[in-house]
Amino acid sequence: MSEKYKVVWSAGKNLYTEGSPIIVGDFSLLRDIQNGGMLCRIRLINITDKTVKRIKVGVVTATESSEAVAEDIYIARDMDVTLDIPLSGFDHNRADFEINEIVYTDSCVQSIPRSTMWEALSLPETLEEYLCDDELVREFKAHFEEGVYFPKEEKDLWFCTCGEPNHRDEAACHSCNRTRASLMKYGVVELKNAVAKQKRIDAVNKDKFEEAYNQVLVDKKSKRNRTFLYILIAAAVITLIALLIAVDGNHYTTTI
Repeated sequence: MSEKYKVVWSAGKNLYTEGSPIIVGDFSLLRDIQNGGMLCRIRLINITDKTVKRIKVGVVTATESSEAVAEDIYIARDMDVTLDIPLSGFDHNRADFEINEIVYTDSCVQSIPRSTMWEALSLPETLEEYLCDDELVREFKAHFEEGVYFPKEEKDLWFCTCGEPNHRDEAACHSCNRTRASLMKYGVVELKNAVAKQKRIDAVNKDKFEEAYNQVLVDKKSKRNRTFLYILIAAAVITLIALLIAVDGNHYTTTI
């Protein structure tokens, strides 16, 4: 936010209502700290596969209403536009907004009823935040490479592990193409079972490793014992030969 403005009031971030083609990323009532004027600032994010070319937004305060239109904006999916709507008064402390009209490049026109209730979305948590278990996180990332967020559903939206929102009727994420069914099934049902299974496999493998390692130690000890025995036998043979040579030498000396 520029230092030129002070936030007087905010409706919150990531506001949504079921069936909406947009998310209201932010809606705030601002005061121009240089001249005292006031305005409403609204950020709109397109979450449909259609390209938006025109948006008409209205704001209502306790004492007045105003409207702004964004023309020729061509907002593709995941793109956003920010509109500033000036207010004539100087003492506003709250405002409400209306998305009066959305026009797409295919000439389709959509409006949202004025009585619509907009509520803040609870955005998905990272895998680390949601799972709180390093093994579960590793297993999830092994199954869904480059996964960042734990998938979730809210209202008529579902959030992919890449973090992007999709409407419920979209079977696959528009951004990374992962399917909603696979994410939900694995994340909710299969993940903990997969980790538990891996732990059992690791335990069996550990037992087998320890058994093999102990056998190696026994084999090494046996080999050392055999080597020591061979050394003793060789030493005994050498000693016996030396004694025989010595006795034989003494024999010849005595005869002469």
